[in-house]
Amino acid sequence: GYGLAEYPISLWQEARIVPSLKRYRCEAWEQHVKFNRVSKVLATKLAIVYDLRQRASSSLRHIGKHIVQITSECPVDVTCVLLMHPVRGPSIPMTTEEKETALYAALQQIERERTH
Repeated sequence: GYGLAEYPISLWQEARIVPSLKRYRCEAWEQHVKFNRVSKVLATKLAIVYDLRQRASSSLRHIGKHIVQITSECPVDVTCVLLMHPVRGPSIPMTTEEKETALYAALQQIERERTH
């Protein structure tokens, strides 16, 4: 059970700063790694949505409004994402790999803005 001795022990353990900081540092790193992994998957999915939105304007008119609704709920505006190259500067991503890279960079920028 959760006796009278359990509560003071938990308070004592939480009051120890160095072990608590180590634990929180490890948890923060695990969350960062998990975010990077998930954001890469999300960037891949957003690239597919981006392609669907482009195709919806011409051949998929009957589902176009649904695709536009899906893209409006995305954390990144998939139509305005640019690929940043260190030498050539910004460019519009054309291939799926370029779109994924650009969307992943946009998701990382969102994370930096929220955490700093």
